[in-house]
Amino acid sequence: MTLKTGMQLLLAALAVGLLAGPAAAQKFPNGDVRIMVGYAPGGGTDAMARLMAGRLQARQGVNFVVENRPGALGQIAGQFVSKQVADGKLLMVTASSPVLISPHIQMLFNPIKELTPVSLLVRFPGVLVVLPDSPIKSMEEAIAQARREPGKLTFGTSGTGSMNHLSIELVKKLAGVDLTHVPFQGSGPAMTALLGRHVDMVIAAIQDVAPKVRAGQVRALGVDSAERSPVLPDVRAIREAGFPEFGMSNWIGVFAPPGMSDELTMQVRNAFVDALQTGEIQNYLKNDGLTSAGTTPQDFRQEIVREFDKMGALIRPLNLKP
Repeated sequence: MTLKTGMQLLLAALAVGLLAGPAAAQKFPNGDVRIMVGYAPGGGTDAMARLMAGRLQARQGVNFVVENRPGALGQIAGQFVSKQVADGKLLMVTASSPVLISPHIQMLFNPIKELTPVSLLVRFPGVLVVLPDSPIKSMEEAIAQARREPGKLTFGTSGTGSMNHLSIELVKKLAGVDLTHVPFQGSGPAMTALLGRHVDMVIAAIQDVAPKVRAGQVRALGVDSAERSPVLPDVRAIREAGFPEFGMSNWIGVFAPPGMSDELTMQVRNAFVDALQTGEIQNYLKNDGLTSAGTTPQDFRQEIVREFDKMGALIRPLNLKP
């Protein structure tokens, strides 16, 4: 073997070692990884968790098991996770309501102090809709009618204390109008009530609403995100109706028990973001109107703290009961 050949082999071996190090660091601990979901099977958060688990299992070579622990406005799962060891083998995928809203109504655990934010995975707006033959054709017209007839207009949601409920409460606060809330046990019953003309408006997640908008069954007045949705690009953001400070934090994210090390948190985050970019998940998000985010743990924590305080200020005067 010549000196030149020996040096080439040595450099190649070093390169393989350097490349293998970071790749190995992304792997989860050996053994099953449990993913808690605070909702019953079949909902949007559960579907997202199961889709992510499948992609993670294929790419990590570790078994991922989704466990549903519904109850207490989504807090049962969070309370359980907050008491576990932060070793990467137990995680939680949840929507924003159990973290930002539910604790202000009945705090079973403190999400700021008793969870480790890993990554905000996807964002999705709520959409306010009316029937196609409704005389209300815009947010401005809805607000004008609410001012003429305080309390007469009704809006349905998936339940008291949901992010969609708080979205319209914020509209009421900013516009200084009175609308009557009619809570249902899910977006499906709320939409059925609208189609049956039992409520005037409904606000629901875009994945539940967009197919009905495209089919002409309902007309969209606005989305509650800061920007318009690429799924319904012709539908204005509610803030365009004269509320520049308006914007809700609808998302699905992943959390770990408290005290997880920064290194392990980043390993878990990178694995989830890697799975999030796969074609299967990107197609799912595109079809349902969700936008991938994949934030860093630090950015996710900052958003949680900011929105937690914002939701608290909105909820306290409402005196909502669990």
